[in-house]
Amino acid sequence: QRNFEQIIADENFAISFKVEKLCMYDEIQRCFTSDRIGKGHLYLPRFRKISDMAGSYEEAGVEPFILDLLASAPFLFTHPNKKETLNSVNELYDYYEELSLKTAVQRSAESDAIDNKLEELLSGNIFLGALTPAVRVVIKISNRLTTDVGAALTMIAIFRYKRDAGRYPQNLNQLITAGYLKQLPIDSFSNKPLVYKKTEDNFILYSVGPNYIDDGGVSGKDSKGRVRQWRDNGDTVFWPVPE
Repeated sequence: QRNFEQIIADENFAISFKVEKLCMYDEIQRCFTSDRIGKGHLYLPRFRKISDMAGSYEEAGVEPFILDLLASAPFLFTHPNKKETLNSVNELYDYYEELSLKTAVQRSAESDAIDNKLEELLSGNIFLGALTPAVRVVIKISNRLTTDVGAALTMIAIFRYKRDAGRYPQNLNQLITAGYLKQLPIDSFSNKPLVYKKTEDNFILYSVGPNYIDDGGVSGKDSKGRVRQWRDNGDTVFWPVPE
C-alpha cells in the first residue's frame, strides 16, 4: 500500500489537453493562409478535407450549408482570422484544463454555466466547431479513473485491517483512526467518500456512478441486463466484484 500511495501521491488524474492543443496549432497552420501580420483567412480546400474527416457536420445534415458559406467570399473574410482563431484555441483549451480539475458532480451542478461558456468560446468559429473534442465525455473518463484509484487504495486498506484485526471495519473512518489510511478517497460523482457497508461476513464498496444517485449498491446494467461499470442506471460496485 505504501508503494501504491507513493505512485499516486503527486497525481490528480485530471486529463491534460496539451497534445490536442498542439494538434490544433498544427491544423491552424494548414487551414489558414499566411500573411505578414498573422491574419490569414480560412483555406477552403483544407477545411473541406478536415470537416469530412470530423464527420460532425455531415451527420447533422448541415455540411452542404457550411460549405456553401465557406465558398462565399464575404464569409471567408468575416470568419475569425488566423490570429483570432489561435487566441480562441488558447482560451478554449485553458478552459478545458480548468474543467478537468472539477469533479463530475461539480460539473453537473454548473452544467448551464459551462454550456454558456463553451457556446461563447465557439461562437462564430466553424474551424473550432469542427475540431472540438467531446470534452465532457473525455473528462468524465478521468473522473472515473480518479474514483477507481481511490477505491483500489481503500480496498487495500480494508483487507489489511481485516488481516490484522480479524474482522472488517464497521466504517471507513476506522481505517483513518487505525492508521490504514491518511484520508478517505472521494467519489468524483458525489463529492463524498465512497459508500462502504459492512455485511455479515463481507462488505460492499461503491461509487454512486454517473447518475449521481445512491442506488443502494445495485450495479448498473447494459441493455441486455449484464452488470457493467459506470452505467447511468445504477451504482459502480467495486467490491464484491460484480459477476
